[in-house]
Amino acid sequence: MSAQTDKKLTIRKPNFRPSKSIPKDWFNNNALVSHINNALFTLFPDGERLFIRSVNRFAGRLKDENLKDEVKRFIGQEMQHGIMHERFFDMYKEQGLEYLPLLEMNKKILYDTLETEVIKILGENLGGKLALSITAALEHYTATWAEVGLRNLDNLEALPQDIRDLIMWHGAEEIEHKHVAYNVLQEVDDSYAIRATGMIVATTGLIIAATWGFIYFIRQDKDMTLGRFISEALKFASNPDNFIASG
Repeated sequence: MSAQTDKKLTIRKPNFRPSKSIPKDWFNNNALVSHINNALFTLFPDGERLFIRSVNRFAGRLKDENLKDEVKRFIGQEMQHGIMHERFFDMYKEQGLEYLPLLEMNKKILYDTLETEVIKILGENLGGKLALSITAALEHYTATWAEVGLRNLDNLEALPQDIRDLIMWHGAEEIEHKHVAYNVLQEVDDSYAIRATGMIVATTGLIIAATWGFIYFIRQDKDMTLGRFISEALKFASNPDNFIASG
């Protein structure tokens, strides 16, 4: 059964901009967790575009008028998420971190190659359904992280105001529209095999992409030593609840 909501999605257009004073270790003074979040932040804009492509591919086949309207609003929200996160890439320049090669590598591997080739091999219909299933799975993850993060607001208090505003706005909208991609998938193909495959691919891809992004940023961090790495890893492992948030 698909999830339902009576509340209309709202397309908001905030004007968040990063200040020039955001520290490199912006998440609770922990470089490891900051770089994990940096890796996720760099995945968002092109990821949002994947989500838009995936739901929009089937928008013309939808019979539910309410769902058609939600798809339009979902697309509007995701466009704003991409725009806002791209603005925050400026903070990497201020922190002396290079990010463009990572963006280019992610785009080339994940979208220009994998997404394009899968749809070419499986066909627009089946390949598109798989992309939609992957989108629904990733939306499940982002909404879950958002809910956990917003239930632990104390963890956000020490963050720079710019990033705290971005995280809270993005997280709230992820919860608001978490059902849309899943409902579209249910209407075009409610196959468990498609849904399960999408979850497996999404989970595997997310872990790999986040890991290589984390390594990419850590290798650039001139202040990172082996001793600090171990110390911060132990600090995180001893109390991970202190580092829960959502992008």
